[in-house]
Amino acid sequence: MNHQIDRYDVGLERGPDWLFVKLFPPETDAPRRGGDLGHCLWNVAREHGTNRMVVELDGVERVDDRLLEGLEVLLRLVVRDGGLLRICGLEGADLDRYEACRLAEHLPHFSSRCEAVGAGSWEFARPIQPR
Repeated sequence: MNHQIDRYDVGLERGPDWLFVKLFPPETDAPRRGGDLGHCLWNVAREHGTNRMVVELDGVERVDDRLLEGLEVLLRLVVRDGGLLRICGLEGADLDRYEACRLAEHLPHFSSRCEAVGAGSWEFARPIQPR
């Protein structure tokens, strides 16, 4: 099932206990779900009855501040609900940019979906403090 959210087409796949969310550039100029990325993805997770998500970013053309802000909002919402959020799929300059940001301290990056899910249920980080 695909959605159009913010600047992305979003592919969804259900797995045991997890919702896999893949972001990629839009294929058409179809109407998009309103609101920011973080809140929209959280609403999708709630529609699917889960609070455990892996966001796959290998289809993203470029990591920018808007994407990072959306992930930060999503992380806050997931943590508030007692869930788990993992990201994977970044490489090269995008991975370097992500690892240099403050969010990376609270939301580690994994190389693949399998690695993200297999990492265990241990807690990664402290709650993000307001700026």
